[in-house]
Amino acid sequence: MTRFLDVVHVIALHDQEAPPSLIDRGKLESAVGQVRQTWRGAYLHGTLVEQAAVLLLGICAAHAFADGNKRTAWLACTTFLELNGIELVEIEQSEVEDFVGSVVEEHLAIADIVDWLLARI
Repeated sequence: MTRFLDVVHVIALHDQEAPPSLIDRGKLESAVGQVRQTWRGAYLHGTLVEQAAVLLLGICAAHAFADGNKRTAWLACTTFLELNGIELVEIEQSEVEDFVGSVVEEHLAIADIVDWLLARI
């Protein structure tokens, strides 16, 4: 059974890394909820890695915090994977920063995020 993060968990992840600064809970709820979307009883994003990619992209795009959106998105992505038994290899901080920055700046597709994550499992 898939273990999902909820909004409270994501806020706690944010607040561990940056001063509390939630500015739009509704946007955060939407970003976190995208992972659980279903159609006819099946998840729209069928694999755990796809779901993690959707979470990363959604939190980055939501800009629900005044600061720390990208860090929170990365933490939520990796925490979700770990909760579901998937660990990434050790990744240099600069590589993570470059990747998450490209998710935002280059508007990476979910498939591209999935590919990047799969190469690091």
